[in-house]
Amino acid sequence: SFALVVVLVFATPLSAWVESAGAMEDAASDSNRIGPSVGYHPNALGHTCAVGVVIWLYKYMKSGRRAVNLLPAVLMCATIIFTKSRLSIVVTAACLVLYWFLISKGFLRKVIVLTVLLLVSVLVFWALLNVPMLYQIVGFRFEAMLGLSGSVDASTETRSEMIAIALELFSGNPITGIGFANYSYYYFYDYGGWAMTYAHSNYAELLA
Repeated sequence: SFALVVVLVFATPLSAWVESAGAMEDAASDSNRIGPSVGYHPNALGHTCAVGVVIWLYKYMKSGRRAVNLLPAVLMCATIIFTKSRLSIVVTAACLVLYWFLISKGFLRKVIVLTVLLLVSVLVFWALLNVPMLYQIVGFRFEAMLGLSGSVDASTETRSEMIAIALELFSGNPITGIGFANYSYYYFYDYGGWAMTYAHSNYAELLA
């Protein structure tokens, strides 16, 4: 994962980094997001880095907190921000909270650590929505996803519809299901979907 980030830095033109620091006209768009230069969809790159952050944090703690093992985690966190992947940011935050909670010894210490980490997470979320630079890079995507501006973005609306279809397929075939990897077929041909693609929710698709 660290090698991927290094390749990403050198393979991505400076202009692409500059563009990704700005807001997109459409919160559901893949434009102005880091990843394509190394053959990764921005979301896939974000997910890879989210896992990498936890791994390198673990190596950092096990190596006696050597800074050399913390640097990759920091670089991957920065990369996640520039991918503008909402799920990757949420997963990274949740994994970090869970990791620090699990390594804390004693009930009282766990409660203190969990409280502090949750407060930090709330502060980070506030910063994403209120610090202009962070808002332009990724905060506006959370705003659109949660409908804080009055309506949700097209991506969130489409995903909700796709999950609803998966649940409908499950209700019609609760015992045998529709068959492995057949959701895309039903979505495209029976429901007039925009493409033969997965349900954008592993749980809903497996259920169907």
